Amino acid sequence: MEETKRPKCLDQAYVIWLALGIAMLLFVLIAVILNTATTRGHGAVFFVAIVIILCAGNLRKGWRGPRIVLALIAAGLLYLAASTFVGVGPRFEFIVVTIVAAVAVAATVLMFRPEANAYIRALTRS
Repeated sequence: MEETKRPKCLDQAYVIWLALGIAMLLFVLIAVILNTATTRGHGAVFFVAIVIILCAGNLRKGWRGPRIVLALIAAGLLYLAASTFVGVGPRFEFIVVTIVAAVAVAATVLMFRPEANAYIRALTRS
């Protein structure tokens, strides 16, 4: 069995997703520690951040499932950015959510590049 080299785009997607998950975790932890505007939404952000970190680790191993989960999270973040714009207009919250959604979309595009698809296909066939 020949060794399949992991493509660089998959490593880049891993780093982006991991950084996004850690940033979301830090946001929740700082908000809870400083007790600034704690809401029930922090629990959801915390859960999504943990899922992102776990999926990023499994993505690097070449598993198929995390790509689907992370793509769905990116779609959810895009929806959240659009609904934030409709709800509050172009304010600080909209800018932050839009940046997070754009980063997630960039990582999703890297996950589904042809060389990443070929790598994951080769791992699942072996």
